[in-house]
Amino acid sequence: MQFIQQQFFGAYSPMLGKVLMDKNGHVYKELCNSKKVTHTILLSAQTLICKEMETVYWLPFLEAFPAHIREKIISMNTRNATEKKEFGKEKNRRLWVNFTINVINFKRGIMDPTTCSHFREFLGMYVQEVSARCTKNTQKRQIVNNKLIDIEKIQADLDFFIEVERYKEVAETVQMSARLGNYDPAEEQLLVQKGRCMYFCYIDSLLPPKVQINITHDCGGVTDGPYNGGRY
Repeated sequence: MQFIQQQFFGAYSPMLGKVLMDKNGHVYKELCNSKKVTHTILLSAQTLICKEMETVYWLPFLEAFPAHIREKIISMNTRNATEKKEFGKEKNRRLWVNFTINVINFKRGIMDPTTCSHFREFLGMYVQEVSARCTKNTQKRQIVNNKLIDIEKIQADLDFFIEVERYKEVAETVQMSARLGNYDPAEEQLLVQKGRCMYFCYIDSLLPPKVQINITHDCGGVTDGPYNGGRY
C-alpha cells in the first residue's frame, strides 16, 4: 500500500497531479499528506478514479461507434459483469460448503474416543512447547482469527466443546420425547443440573481462573444472565 501511495501520490512522484481525481477532495489530500494509508482509502481512490475515467474517456469512446456496435459493447460488458457476479456467488457457496464439511468432519473426529484422545495429546504437547518458549504469562496468549487465545485454556476448550455436543444430543432426545407425548420432568431436571455443572465448571469456576475456557468477557456475561434468571 505504501508503494502505491509513493508511486502515484508521493511528493517526488512524476505521477503526482496526473491522476484523475478531484485535487480538493478528502481522499486525494489524505493520500498526498498521510505517511501511512489504509486499505479503505486506496479502495476509495480506485472507485473515484474509475468514475472519472468512465465520464472523461469511456463515454466519449462509446459515442465514437455506431449505435448497433455501441449496444453490443454495452451488452458484452453487462454479460461479463453478470458472469463475474455469478462466479463470485458460486465461489462463496463452495467456500461455505467446504467450511461446513470441515466442521462436520471435526465434530465426528472429536466425538470418536480414539481420535479425541490423540488430539488431546497433540494439544498437550503444543501447550508444553509454547510454555517452554515463554518467560511471561502474557506470551502464552496468541491472536487467532482476531481473537486473543490463552494457550493454557485450549485443552479446556476441547473438553467444553465435547460436553456441549453431548448436552445437545441429550436435549434433542428429551425434546423429541416431549413432542411424542412422553414428557418426563425428571429428564428436564437432569438437563438443568447438567447445564449448571457445565456453567460452574467452565464459566464460573471456584478454581482460578474463574473462566476456564477461551471466551470473551461479553460472552461470559451473556451466559451468566440465563443462570441468574433461573434457566439453568
